[in-house]
Amino acid sequence: MRLKSFHGQTLSEAMAQVREQLGPDAIIVATQEADGAAGARVTAAIDEEEHDLPEQGGDLPLEKQEQLTIYLDRHGVPRWLGDRIVETASGGPDETVEEALKRALDQLFSFSPLPLGKGKRPIMLIGPPGTGKTVTCAKLAARQILDGKKAVLIAADPVRLTATDQLAAYAERLGVPMFEAPTAEALRDALSRCHDQEAVFIDTPGTNPFNLEELAYLVEIAEASRAAPVLVLNAGRDADETIDIARAFRPVGPKHLLSTGLDITHRLGSLLSVAYGAELAFCDHSATPNIANGLTATTSDHLAQRLIALGNTLEEAKPLSLSDDSEA
Repeated sequence: MRLKSFHGQTLSEAMAQVREQLGPDAIIVATQEADGAAGARVTAAIDEEEHDLPEQGGDLPLEKQEQLTIYLDRHGVPRWLGDRIVETASGGPDETVEEALKRALDQLFSFSPLPLGKGKRPIMLIGPPGTGKTVTCAKLAARQILDGKKAVLIAADPVRLTATDQLAAYAERLGVPMFEAPTAEALRDALSRCHDQEAVFIDTPGTNPFNLEELAYLVEIAEASRAAPVLVLNAGRDADETIDIARAFRPVGPKHLLSTGLDITHRLGSLLSVAYGAELAFCDHSATPNIANGLTATTSDHLAQRLIALGNTLEEAKPLSLSDDSEA
């Protein structure tokens, strides 16, 4: 037996899908109806042999599938992705929901450290305004220094002078070289002065990826530096909107997702959505304002633990009505 979810604009519509696909003997496990665009969902128990479903992750007990569904809902994971995760989760009766979730994350997502080391490409941080790229550059350099390695910082932001000043201050405190490169030509010159044993981190301006002129600048400096672009996004955004933003950055070529703001955001649905929907590998995350030890590698173990731990403390995300706002 496995849980399968059906979605509709109304509860009646979702129930009709259950009856149409599974017949009148389907076991209704749970129903959920929300106000507004969220629609309704019906979760039904189905017999895989009778309905000849494609092979999936395994036979996670029904009560644990439902528990996992609740956790993912509380994080604001979109239903299409939540169902995919639950369907992929597997485990026996003695395994925990967290173990089953980790197994599903390993199958559906990529987890990969940044390519750092001698002769590796420079790391270029890209993203919309306000995601913490400048601070993240400093945190990456600090990690190199604490590991006994060398680092170079490059400010390739011709727009926001305060960002260049901020990066220069971090470089001075960390004792690492820092170059200003407001143009592609200046960036090539700066890189020519960096030694191949050093990790090079390039800070870029906060970019609206739907503005072709701004996006074209990122593409230009990415090509000039032959850097490895890393998309920096903060947690807590709308899931669908975050996917749209990440996909708009595709011309620059990011392969990794570095998430920030996990110290002030407890709902991780948008990060799961963007990693899956934009095919990005999780690398690191920031959950502290501290520069030293400011980044932690994102692994399936860590992500599963955080999803479950926070899921135990969160209430299900619901839209705030005007009446709720006035009462507050």
